[in-house]
Parts: sequence; structure tokens; C-alpha cells
Amino acid sequence: PDCGASDLVRIECGPNLTETQCKHGGCCYDAKIRYTKDGKALPKCFFGVKIVSQALASYKQGLADADSLLPTHIKAWESLLEAGITIEGNNELRAVVRSSYYAILSAIRDDWPYSVSPGGLSSGGGNATGYPGQEEQGYFGHTFWDADVWVMPALLPFYVNSAQSIINYRYQRIPAAEVVAMLYDFKGAKFAWESALIGMEECIVPNVEDHLSADISIAVRQYFRATGDKDWLKAKGFPLLKSIADFWVSRVVLDSNGEYSINDVQPPNEYIEHANNSVFTNVAAILALEFTYEAAQILKVSVPDKYMDIAKKIKVPFDSKLQMHIEYDGRAVSDKDPLKQADVTLLNYPLQYAMNNTVRRNDLTHEQALISPLGPAMTHGIFVIDYLDIDRKDAAILKNASESFVAGYSLYVHKPFYVWLECPDPGCVVAVNGTAVPPCPNFITGAGGFLQSLVYGYAGLRYNADSLTLLPTLPDNTTSITLSRIAYQSALIDVRYDAKQVQAMLNKDSPKDASDLELRDCAGRTHKLTDKTPVTVPINCIANITKKAQ
Repeated sequence: PDCGASDLVRIECGPNLTETQCKHGGCCYDAKIRYTKDGKALPKCFFGVKIVSQALASYKQGLADADSLLPTHIKAWESLLEAGITIEGNNELRAVVRSSYYAILSAIRDDWPYSVSPGGLSSGGGNATGYPGQEEQGYFGHTFWDADVWVMPALLPFYVNSAQSIINYRYQRIPAAEVVAMLYDFKGAKFAWESALIGMEECIVPNVEDHLSADISIAVRQYFRATGDKDWLKAKGFPLLKSIADFWVSRVVLDSNGEYSINDVQPPNEYIEHANNSVFTNVAAILALEFTYEAAQILKVSVPDKYMDIAKKIKVPFDSKLQMHIEYDGRAVSDKDPLKQADVTLLNYPLQYAMNNTVRRNDLTHEQALISPLGPAMTHGIFVIDYLDIDRKDAAILKNASESFVAGYSLYVHKPFYVWLECPDPGCVVAVNGTAVPPCPNFITGAGGFLQSLVYGYAGLRYNADSLTLLPTLPDNTTSITLSRIAYQSALIDVRYDAKQVQAMLNKDSPKDASDLELRDCAGRTHKLTDKTPVTVPINCIANITKKAQ
């Protein structure tokens, strides 16, 4: 059938369509996923889109005025580069930052909500999910948790509309995620681990890395806290939250001891394929349920009380004697099996799960000793953030943070264009069906993790429920850092800091209603933010930016 629309539309399909009529990527689902486990036909097929005709139309539009392509291209990049991070005193670091944002921004548009792939525009070849006969790792341009956890937060402070487009991609695919959940006998929305145009599961093996759905809820929370956009929350954010919360309600299992378990999942440490009560998955699910309840209160709508009841009783594996989180049920503290990438340490950031410094330090120390040397760059970025959250003055902590920071880019970027690889060179290969294949080229997931180590690590930026906080620290061999056009509520904020002080002011392009922002420093003094004169506070002095109380 012809979809007859340029946008994604929902198509009603009868249960008797033949395999030929229900081709993958057309207006209806592929026949292989049209049936539930008990053999019943699904009541609906899904997305239709004239994607080829859209691409051809854009191509023709560009050629219609070919002489303007280069100047408009240059102008667009000049506009983009008004925002972002500027490094002084370290040309190498400055080049890595610029090339990282270039790779990510080249792969996304505000008005093209199809998210991003781990390889950005380098989307050819195979992927790590088992497709045979592929000579390189390119992920086919498909979308994974990389977009929501590693790329979106790197974009959010400076390119808020691009960040939103990543979440909007998920919103448009709620119906597909509902079908995926149905196929696993769950309710709500279970988002496909490997997603493409229509949002169905592209991974050729059954996947239980269900933390993805909670990751999306965390992305909604980050975006809303940054923007305060209630209209977006109501129209797109809350439908995502609600459908994901319903999934977790159906996914948990009540144990005999009164706790809820989440069984048979794959944690971020993908060396483990099936585990019960992955601590990252469980905590992410808790936060997803809690923020759904919070968003409902903000929007003044009702949601089931069981969201909070379940959230309070989901098991969080923890060793009270050693004061540390346990990766999953049954993993002994003495277990020396390597981890692919950051897992437990993700609780501190990006989840921002409450814990004291003793637990934070123990989680980090234990996990860092087990990380595989062939893991991706994002792990180093998380270690940077966790170290700096522990202490920003202790010399040994700062040294550890610096070593992780430098490793997070020096092992992964290739000169002269600072192209990112998925794992360190030399000898970096990825196993696909037992065969070694080259890693993903220009791995923007790694770029995103690295950039977050600057924004949320060294700059100490956090979007909280009622404030934006900054606690800057300079990386080694750097004289100053400028963060231009940080998005907060409706404002754009410019921040510059060096070894002695931090200066913050409104960007000249901030709207008039942004004039109600105040900065409270660590001494409790309140300063009005304007676009005329910067507010200056000492380095290592936490700055809380909030809206002035009415």
C-alpha cells in the first residue's frame, strides 16, 4: 500500500496480509514480527513514510540553487559554532573538542527527527549484533542507547533543539515500542535496542538490554530540567514517560520478601548477556517511575499510585558491609571477570542517584580495576565525572581524574582530523560471530562521552529539578574554558572560568523573560544575571542559578 504522506503515519492493517504485502520498511510491519508469541495476529501495522522521495526532494532543492550551497553551508556552521566549548592554552584539547562537536553536529538536524547512529554519517557496513558477511562495523545507521545517554546530553546545553530531536524520535515510535512490548508479553513501551526508521527491533537476536527504555525517561528528565518546557512535556515528554512507566510496571516481579525484581536483562556491561537485578537497570527504572509521577504533578494529571509504590520496592543490589553497589544478583565482589564499560559508576552520573561519597568512591574504585582495556571511550568520561564529584581539591583525586580524561581521547582519536574509534588502537577489533572486524569509524558515541566529561565533569554542570548548578575546575595544561550559550529555561548563559574565578552572564540573544535569573554563590550571596556585566565568583565555589522567586 502507498502511505500517501510525507510524515510518519499509523496504518490500519488487517490480520490477513501476505508477507509480500507487509514488507519491512513499507507501510506495514514485516511478516516476521506481525504475530505474538501465541501466534495471534497483531491488530495494527505501523509507520509509512516516503523516505526516498523526501531525500530526493531535498537533493533537488539543494541543486536548484547550487551557487548558494557553499555560502549557506559556511553561514550555518558559523551560527552553530557561536555555541559550545572554547579551550584556551591547550591547542590539542581544543582541536579534539571542535572535531567531536563537528562529527556529532554533522550527523543531526533540528528538523530531521531520525536521531543518530553510533558512527554518525559513517553508517555503512555491519554491526555488533551478528549480521554475517560484513567487513566493517558501521551499525547501518541504526539508533541505540548511544543517542539518548551519550550524544543527547552532550548536545543539550548548547544545541537544545538538536537534543530535543533525539527524544522526539523516540516519541514518534511509541506505537512501535508498544508492539515490541506486546511481543515480549509486556505492556507499555519497550523500545527496540537497535532501531531504525519504523522503530521495530532490528537486532537479529532477542535483546533484553531493557535499560534503554528507562534511559529515554532519564533523557526526558534532563531535557525538561534544562528547558522547563511544559508544552513539550505535555505533548511529547509525558506520553513517553507514561508508556515507559507502564512497561516497567508489567516488567517487575514481586518476590516473596516484598521486593520487586527485574529479571533476565543485559546490563551496560555487555559481556553479561542475562542477569537478574542489574543495579543500573533497576535504579534507572526507579527513576523513570519517579519522574513520571513528578511530571504528572507538574502537569496536574493523574497517574496510578502504583508507580511510586513499585519504585520504592525495586531491589537495589548493595553490600552494606563494603558500602558499595553490586552490578547484579550473584556477582561476587571477588569476581575478577572484566567489564566492557562503565556500569555501576553510571549511577552517580548520568542517573544522579543519591549516594554518599564513601559509596561513590567504593563503586568507582572497584569498577575501574575491572574495566577491559579494549572498552569504549565513554567509560573514561564517566570516571572523570565521578572522581570530580568525590573531590575537586584533593591532589590524588585530581590526578586520577586527569589521567582518565586524557585517556578518554588520546587512546581513541586519530590525527590529523581527530576521527574517533570505538576502542583503542592498535589492535582494536570487534568480535562479530567469532570473527574479528574493524571497529566503528568516527564513533560519535565516544565523542559524546568525552564532551560530557568536560561539561558535566570539569565544568560541573548539572540540570536539577529547580536549578542549574556549576562547579568548574580546569583540566591540566589549560588556562581557561568558555561555555557559550548554555541553555537554561528560556535563557542563554555564557560562562568563562580560569584557575582563579568563574564569570557568568546572560548571552545577548537571551529573550527578555530571561531577566529573572539569579546566581547564588557558595557564600549565600545572590546576584542578578544580566547581559551587561558578568557575575564573578571564586573557582571551586558552587554556583546555583535559579529563577527569582515571584
